Amino acid sequence: MAGVHGSFDWARHTAHLIGSIGGEDLAIRALDALCDLVPFEHTGVFLFRRQRRPRDLLTRRTGGVFHRTYCDGTYELDPFYKGAQGSQPGGVYRMPDLDPTYRQYLARYEMGPRLSDVLPQPHRHATPGCSGRLAEEIGFLLPVGAGRVIHIALIRSTALAPFSDDEISRLRELAPVLQAAFDAHFRWLPDTGIGAPDDDPLVARRCPAEIAGRLTTREIEIVEHMLVGLATGQIASRMAIAEGTVKVHRKNVYRKLAVCSRDELLSLCLAPRRAVGR
Repeated sequence: MAGVHGSFDWARHTAHLIGSIGGEDLAIRALDALCDLVPFEHTGVFLFRRQRRPRDLLTRRTGGVFHRTYCDGTYELDPFYKGAQGSQPGGVYRMPDLDPTYRQYLARYEMGPRLSDVLPQPHRHATPGCSGRLAEEIGFLLPVGAGRVIHIALIRSTALAPFSDDEISRLRELAPVLQAAFDAHFRWLPDTGIGAPDDDPLVARRCPAEIAGRLTTREIEIVEHMLVGLATGQIASRMAIAEGTVKVHRKNVYRKLAVCSRDELLSLCLAPRRAVGR
C-alpha cells in the first residue's frame, strides 16, 4: 500500500503495535502508523466509558490545557463521543456520519495537540504549518469491551485539504489492525466502575492492599510498574536503579506471592477486584 511517505510498512507497524500491547506506548504506536498512512496535523486519543468523563490517553505528553477543556465538558457535544455511547460499530467516521448537528460542537471546537508535540522525535514526520482553523476531523471508534471505546482523532487545519475518499479507504484498511491491538490491550482489564485518574498511564493499575501487605515498599513499586506493562529496562530507568536490581526485586516478589510470571502476577492482583464485583 502506498502511504504518504512511500510504501506503507505493514510488517514494521504491525510488529510495533503488537509489541506495545499491555504497555504505555500503544496509542503512540497507533499514531506513528497513521501518520505514515495519511498526513494530519493534530490528534487526540481518548478512552470513552459509559456516560462518564473520557480519559485523555495523551495528556502525559501534551499537558493539561486541551485535556481540561475537552474532558471537563466539551466532550458531551462531540459527535464521536455521542457515537460511542450508542450502538455504533467500530470503524472510521467523519463527523456528519455520526451527528447531523455536529456544527453545534464546532462552535466550541479546539484543534487538539499538535502531532509533532505528541510523537517522540524518531517518529515525527514533517507536517505543513497549521492555519489554526479546522478543515476536517476523521475519527476511529474502536470498541474494547465493557462499554469502553477508544477514539483516535486525525485533525487537519485549512493548511491541508479535507481527507479524500482514497485516504479514508486507506484508514479503513488499517482499522482492523488497530481494533485487534486495542482489543487485546484492554481485554484483561475489568470495568470495575472505579474511574482511574485521567492522567494515569494507558493501563493504570495499583497493587491491591491484600497483596501489598506482603511486600516491601520497593517491591510494591516494582509490582505497580510491572502492572502497567513496563519492561525491566523501563522500570530501572524510572526508578533510577540498575536492571539487575529490578530483577532481584522481581524474583523476591514472585517468591513471596508464589507466582512465576507477570501474567500470574496480573491475575493475582486483579482477583480482589473481581471478587468485589461479584
